[in-house]
Amino acid sequence: MIKLGYTKAELLAAGLAVQGKNGGIYDKFRNRLMLPVIDVRGDVVAFGSRVLDKSEPKYMNTSETITYSKRRALYAMNLAKSRSAPISSCARATSTSSRFTRPGSTMRWLPWALR
Repeated sequence: MIKLGYTKAELLAAGLAVQGKNGGIYDKFRNRLMLPVIDVRGDVVAFGSRVLDKSEPKYMNTSETITYSKRRALYAMNLAKSRSAPISSCARATSTSSRFTRPGSTMRWLPWALR
């Protein structure tokens, strides 16, 4: 990201990097499967992640930032907004506590939830 012109301060403020003990910075989400949290405008505002090995913590999310508030963002809300009928017209709805709890859980309910 630094090669793309972002400063260390910007990466730290965005929650994408962490300050190491030696003063350097490193990728907060290294060795993780990352899923973007996209707001209703279609902008990526955060990430959720799960480790690919047995390291800890198993799950990690973006910290709250100027552009991301956990209280205002809902995973896959951008897809719900883009559908032609309102969510309230669905016959049923599903809420999961984690997008990583069961692999593919979001993809299993999303097609019928967004019809």
